[in-house]
Amino acid sequence: MTATRADLHLDTGAPSLLASLERAALNPATFWLLLAFASSLNWLSPRPPMTDLPQHVAQIVHLKALLAGHSLWSSEFRINLLTPYLVGYGLAFALSYLMPVLLAFKVILTATAVAFVVSCRQLRAEMQGDKRLDILFIPGFFGFAYDFGFYSFLVAAPVALQLIRIACRHAQTPTRRDGCLIVALGSVLLLTHGLMFLFAGLVSGLLLITQRRPAKEHAGALLPYLLLLMLFTAFVVATRGAPGAAQFSQPEWWYGPFERIIGMFVFTLSGFDVALLPLVLCIVLAAAFASSIGQQRRLIPFAALAFVMLLLPDSAMQTDYIAGRFGVFVLPFAALCFAPAVITPERVRIVRASTVVMTVACAVAITVKAQKTLAFAAEAAEFEEILAAAEPGRRALSSELIGAPGSKAARHASAFLYWATWYEVEKQGLVNFSFANFHPQIVRFKQTATVVRTFEPAKGFNWQQSSRSGYYIVRQANGQWPAAFTTGAPCSLRLVKQSGTWGLFEHSACRD
Repeated sequence: MTATRADLHLDTGAPSLLASLERAALNPATFWLLLAFASSLNWLSPRPPMTDLPQHVAQIVHLKALLAGHSLWSSEFRINLLTPYLVGYGLAFALSYLMPVLLAFKVILTATAVAFVVSCRQLRAEMQGDKRLDILFIPGFFGFAYDFGFYSFLVAAPVALQLIRIACRHAQTPTRRDGCLIVALGSVLLLTHGLMFLFAGLVSGLLLITQRRPAKEHAGALLPYLLLLMLFTAFVVATRGAPGAAQFSQPEWWYGPFERIIGMFVFTLSGFDVALLPLVLCIVLAAAFASSIGQQRRLIPFAALAFVMLLLPDSAMQTDYIAGRFGVFVLPFAALCFAPAVITPERVRIVRASTVVMTVACAVAITVKAQKTLAFAAEAAEFEEILAAAEPGRRALSSELIGAPGSKAARHASAFLYWATWYEVEKQGLVNFSFANFHPQIVRFKQTATVVRTFEPAKGFNWQQSSRSGYYIVRQANGQWPAAFTTGAPCSLRLVKQSGTWGLFEHSACRD
């Protein structure tokens, strides 16, 4: 005779320590406290260690200035409403009238993290998954895509989960109401992030076509997806005809099969920190021991995710890190693979221990992330003196940081890559190169220049490719300024301000 989860809580006598720990792990307060702790990561550092975030914040600063008519760079920029990032930027733009723009981004990222976890729980309920695995939904949001600051991609994630949830229900029992919801959510998703739209469409389509039913019923159920396909085609045609549209770039696979398999788990909690791999494996294995493999339908989202992360290129159509960013779904979709376990008396201890280990490992993952963020805040504090010393409204180079872009505190190889762009945000300057070069941005250069990397760690600084801007924001590597920068300048350099490893330079004889 077997025992279900409910039977286990009817034990007579004093509960064992393991049973008490299990009850604490399954207590709803534990879940919500851990979610609140995870959401606080956005607030532990004045400027979060998210690579692309400064560029996205600068987009809204320039948009507001252009619309208000007081942009210092109106001759350089134009507004691009044909952007697949419209929803994320629109939310930040609206909130920026109520609070400082960086604060607006933090609020949106916090709300997105909560919406992501809540959407995961709703999808799990729709697929009748194991409620005890809900804790897995929390840490994965703060992995690869978060570390790289893929703002619009993260904002799109809860929308994608809601689309998949409705698609799951629609695949079981097609209704006109759910068909309309699919079209509505798909339309919003298309204007939030194109890659996420395609991924959610792949998962939703697989859920539908793997459902056995007569061909006539399949045709009717497919109608919402045909409408979304038409909408996507129209959007692509419209954007391809716009100035500065995305151009074809040769697909690139940066990692081999074994590296990609490892990457699936590393990218779950981090952009770079391989040391977190054992923690991810611990979470997944504990979930496996605590539950049972579910029916085929539960495996479809993870199968689609594995296809994307193992086979898609890392770079294509002028977009990098295509595969790795989907690590945000590894733990949620892994959890969906499992059904509530039917527990025999012999398995009670294993299930209880696995539940406790899984919960503790998720809490440890968030704690490690919090510790790194706090350490990063201390590491980045010296930059604020550099920023304060800079005069407003100047040109500066390079947004791709001259010197060491990595953070030892955050174990993040590109945390400071675009850190100089905070000069744009705080002092209304212009830092090259800018994301305004790229086709999805809401603020674009009127004349899009070829992206030139003036500094590459392996090659040094290239003064011939430099625009000889007024300011240069530089960071020391191994206690020294980059030699190619300090010795190869065509004009004399003046160190305006140094704070720790940071320096603000300008051409003393070549000022704009």
